[in-house]
Amino acid sequence: MPSAESAANQKKVSQSPHRPQHLSCNSDTGHSFGWISIILHWLSAVVIIALWFIGDGISSLDTEPASERRQLHVSIAVLSYLVLWARIMWRLYSKHPWVRGQSSFTHNIAQTTHYLLLLAIAGMLCSGPLVVWSNGIALSLFGVIEIHGPPEGIPWLLDLASGVHKFFGQAILWLTLIHIAGAIKHLMFHDDETIARIFIPKTEI
Repeated sequence: MPSAESAANQKKVSQSPHRPQHLSCNSDTGHSFGWISIILHWLSAVVIIALWFIGDGISSLDTEPASERRQLHVSIAVLSYLVLWARIMWRLYSKHPWVRGQSSFTHNIAQTTHYLLLLAIAGMLCSGPLVVWSNGIALSLFGVIEIHGPPEGIPWLLDLASGVHKFFGQAILWLTLIHIAGAIKHLMFHDDETIARIFIPKTEI
């Protein structure tokens, strides 16, 4: 029959943090992204790249092509609006996992760049609808749902929202390039999990 001391030791071992434990792959951990973060990351990346390419150069097109491209840009933006906000709120809630072996300085740079990128996305989400609405153009989801702006437009709001939208659009471009450069740096010069962890969650023990 096991002694009281032996039973206590067995209980202590069973509660040890070093023993393998089942962790959900959906949520982030201290060192890894979960499936929610990974899916939101790649969905947002595809949407933002598509919107940037579609929206770039609209002002330089003739009236009819510009109107068609603007309609496509707005419809995709409206369709993905909640996904992009979910991306922002989930990252603020989940914080920023730490890469094993990464210095505090490097982690803080990556985290700051990440949060600035989220801020720029939020700025685009807020200013984009105002650009369309204040220009007297309907916010439309492929012509199925429409929210009409004032017929005469609001010139001062249009100028303000357009300037903000353009600023944050350029910010997203440069911050994305910095983000990609950092990922390439880790891929080429560091033996860590930076690239792998944004594709598949790592189960920690």
